[in-house]
Amino acid sequence: MIRPLSEANDWGFDTLGDPQLSEMFSAAERFQWECWQAGNPEGVGENGHRFPVGHWLTFLGTNGTGKTHLAKALWRWFMGEGRHFQCRVSGANLVHYGIFRSYRKLIDDLYSGAWSQLEDMRDCWFLVLDDVFGASDPRNFGGRVSDMLAERVGKWTILTSNLTMPELASKDRRLASRMIRDGSVVVENETKDYALRPKIERQRPCSV
Repeated sequence: MIRPLSEANDWGFDTLGDPQLSEMFSAAERFQWECWQAGNPEGVGENGHRFPVGHWLTFLGTNGTGKTHLAKALWRWFMGEGRHFQCRVSGANLVHYGIFRSYRKLIDDLYSGAWSQLEDMRDCWFLVLDDVFGASDPRNFGGRVSDMLAERVGKWTILTSNLTMPELASKDRRLASRMIRDGSVVVENETKDYALRPKIERQRPCSV
């Protein structure tokens, strides 16, 4: 059975009573649950239940609000238990393939000629791409990244960016549109940077 993020001590995420942080955490847990259902038939699929279709979860907005923290939490869950599944036809135990990449490191690698990474990211079952558009890109290799993402519609994908939706749309309107299609979810926040909160507020017991 799936272990919710809230029960995993190594994934502690303090919402600090902030409704925007609570929304982020709830979206992460829902994504985790749906992803697990899609890859594991145990307990689901009866009475005409449809298995969840792969989609995107995108965290946008202010620095220091836990976007990368939650993306890494979901990645650790996937690498630990989420990637293991049972084939519904043969019953064989199989393993899904996933990738976690920093956008900045990806752009650096593309400048070095590592184009095969885009094919791997396009084809993997589970992808996390952190800090989208968070790198200098004078040769616009980001356009090739966006083309890769366009081929991931309907696949389990997590994106984070410090941009707002209007800012992101001004850079790539097609990508912004895909972030809200086919059941995909965007959570945008403008709450305070964790590092800027009063020390006493940051030392309160973890709320999830």
